[in-house]
Amino acid sequence: MKYDISRTPSRSAKRVLGALSDSLVSILLTKRFEDITVGEICDESGYPRATFYNYFDDKYDLLGFYWYMVFRQVKLEECITKDVKSSLDAYFERLHEMLDENKRVVKKLLVHNKRDGYFITSCKTYLSSNVKVMLNKLVDEKTCPIPTDLLAEHIANTLLLVFGKHYESSEPDKNKTKTYLNALLSK
Repeated sequence: MKYDISRTPSRSAKRVLGALSDSLVSILLTKRFEDITVGEICDESGYPRATFYNYFDDKYDLLGFYWYMVFRQVKLEECITKDVKSSLDAYFERLHEMLDENKRVVKKLLVHNKRDGYFITSCKTYLSSNVKVMLNKLVDEKTCPIPTDLLAEHIANTLLLVFGKHYESSEPDKNKTKTYLNALLSK
């Protein structure tokens, strides 16, 4: 990522980053990520291309920043407890709460951005990296028969599947979604 997320952004940087991210999401509500151009993002945000390229290399870089901002809200470090099961439960609760607060936007995003598209694939990659951080803190690789990167990808795929099913439903049921998740991850 071109923009250095480790440093505290200035007020003007926050304004630009927020506008570019918001513009990306606004456009994603009407079309697939693959069909969006940097020019459209700039037009929507009101910032010129030069400003965009001061912060990001391309639209993929901006999407990576967007996922960073989204997943930062979940506060992964607060979900990590004494064991994998309770940590995943806490992570599920946080993810569900965040998604449910934004369910209209989530449903619209899913209309144009299908599971095999870049938008969802990049979400899975970011989700998997978060789960891997959790697993690395909780799992002893010497005693676990499954490598943490493989396990993290499996969990991320499962989370996306159950949340996808949840938001495809006309009447989403959190308890049913959690039951699906637990059943799929217990196998």
